[in-house]
Amino acid sequence: MERDTHRYTQTSIAMAIENIKITLTNGQKYKLRLPDTLQEIDCKRTAIFVFDNLEVYEGCSDGEVDEDDDFCIFKPGVNYGAALPFKRLVGWAYKRGKQ
Repeated sequence: MERDTHRYTQTSIAMAIENIKITLTNGQKYKLRLPDTLQEIDCKRTAIFVFDNLEVYEGCSDGEVDEDDDFCIFKPGVNYGAALPFKRLVGWAYKRGKQ
């Protein structure tokens, strides 16, 4: 019996990664933006951040990645936040609905 093997090119993998769509438990659907677009984020808008362990965080970010490869998210109006690992970020999207 011969094994069926699939060969994917870097282009086809990149296309699959670019089109990640998720549905949260509350039913809201999002199309994720690529991690390398994080520097374009609007720090005044709330976003969701999805990581490779399927954890989802919500907050604002300035999109800056520090020397430890972490980026910060924070709640609007708060002067502190949490540092999250950029290397584990699968994608992000602006939050819809009530914030």
